[in-house]
Amino acid sequence: MPWSALGQSNVGVDIDADLSVNNTRAYGLATFDKRDQTYEGSPLLWDEWTYGKIKLKGNDDFTVKDYQVIFDANRKLLYLKLGTTEYNVDLKMVDTLSLNSNFEFEQKFVTLQNKTGVYDLYEIILDSDNFSFLGKKDVELSKQFYNTALDVGSLKPRMSLVESLYIYRDGDLYEVPKKRKKFLDKYSETEKIKDIVSYFKQNKVNFKKTDEVQNALIELNKIK
Repeated sequence: MPWSALGQSNVGVDIDADLSVNNTRAYGLATFDKRDQTYEGSPLLWDEWTYGKIKLKGNDDFTVKDYQVIFDANRKLLYLKLGTTEYNVDLKMVDTLSLNSNFEFEQKFVTLQNKTGVYDLYEIILDSDNFSFLGKKDVELSKQFYNTALDVGSLKPRMSLVESLYIYRDGDLYEVPKKRKKFLDKYSETEKIKDIVSYFKQNKVNFKKTDEVQNALIELNKIK
């Protein structure tokens, strides 16, 4: 589908040169401070700097290279390290990211804009010529227990990551909730994914389990 060329190496712009101090604004880059002591927990999708291939938008030609990256799901910022200098990357400047977490498993992400105009990083769970199955992490803040008399607990809110699932087809995102009925009711009249809605309904797919939704989409793709 749209991201099948993610792993290809392209000859073009020297991104390292474009990310020099004088040209950072061209790619929405700026130095940053990601330290925040006002909550407990972490907004980061992975806990340490990890090498990944990043492709930037804005040029017809580009070079895909390895960079050390971290993604903040709260600020929706991709942090990038060049040498000892750290930057934040405006997501609207990013096309795709391939994260080399280890040699056996490679996570692939794509940047998409939702209907409200917000750019976010979506993990590619399944990609085919007909549709893609994507996952997105958001931050949820919750109040923690605190006993004033005993001074036990924490006054700081707790930050945790929650996942949302989506089907992507022909430029549109369709959220996949945890309840099948909610999905069927919402998209029963949506022509673009009528075949998917019908297949989920006929096979009574369990929406509470991500792998069952994924397996159903794989089977549906085989008969397309």
